Amino acid sequence: MTPKRTRTQRSGENSNTESTAQGSENPALTPAQIAELVATTVAQILAGQHAPQPPPNLDQQVEEIRRMHEELEARQAEEMRRMREELESQKAEEIRRMREELEAQQAEEMRRMREELESQRAEEMRRMYEEL
Repeated sequence: MTPKRTRTQRSGENSNTESTAQGSENPALTPAQIAELVATTVAQILAGQHAPQPPPNLDQQVEEIRRMHEELEARQAEEMRRMREELESQKAEEIRRMREELEAQQAEEMRRMREELESQRAEEMRRMYEEL
């Protein structure tokens, strides 16, 4: 009886090749394909290294910096204006609250003084009535 041959053995692959191919989803590459990939990758890397860099456009950079500076100044001015308005609003509210508090204290003091005066008058009237 002849031993059964597996599909791997019929295709000429050994078990090491099969386990390597199973570990990745890419099909096995031939040496020629690998050489072509390496050559292409090296060519791309070298092309990127030797590409001349255009000189920076200094006028454009200066204009961009000037524009950013103006934008920053505008933002700062707007923030300062907003903060001044908020502070003025807080001061006005504090003054209003203090005025109301003072008016309430004055009203209470006036009420107390009126009561005291009325009490003194009533006491004086009673004394005068008793003296008669």
